[in-house]
Amino acid sequence: MQRSLGLYWNLQNDSFTYRVSLEEKPFSKRGILSVVNSLYDPLGFIAPVVILGKLLLRELMTSTKNWDEPLPELMRDKWERWKDSLQGLHQLSIPRSYATFSWRDMSQR
Repeated sequence: MQRSLGLYWNLQNDSFTYRVSLEEKPFSKRGILSVVNSLYDPLGFIAPVVILGKLLLRELMTSTKNWDEPLPELMRDKWERWKDSLQGLHQLSIPRSYATFSWRDMSQR
């Protein structure tokens, strides 16, 4: 297993996988921003999951003014569900695709 571009490359089956290890952060704007931004995904494979976290953060921006103030308990359930969904990312396996291309095929047309 090699690490490349923020993901792991499994050499045996030639696929990309993710490993998410989250530190426990406080339920505040600063804590949630830290968790959402800790997901490094330059190729955009987990963008649908990351966007849900960013949308949740956007919802929370209007709830308090202070970055370290605890957030309303009504939002904790949404936050916990999203955070739990991150644990499923370790099951994600993206085959590395490659294709051969020959210029000779194009010249026959």
